[in-house]
Amino acid sequence: KCLALGAVGTGFAGYLLAVLDRGGIDSLIEEVDYIHEEIKFIMTALGCRNLNDLKHVPTVVSGNTYHWAAQRGLL
Repeated sequence: KCLALGAVGTGFAGYLLAVLDRGGIDSLIEEVDYIHEEIKFIMTALGCRNLNDLKHVPTVVSGNTYHWAAQRGLL
C-alpha cells in the first residue's frame, strides 16, 4: 500500500524483528521470502515491472486511511 501511494521505502524492521524473536532465523527467512513473493504477485497482476511503476497504478483508499490522508490534503 505504501509503495503504491508513493512512498520510496517502508518500515518492516519492528515486524521482522518480532518474527525473528518468536520463531528464529528460519521463520524470518520464510517471512521475507513470503513478502517478496507477495510483492512479485501484486506487481505482476498490476503489470508493473519495477517499484516505480506502482506509483502510476490507480489506487483505492478507504476507511480510516482515507480519512487520515484526506484531512492532510494527500488525496
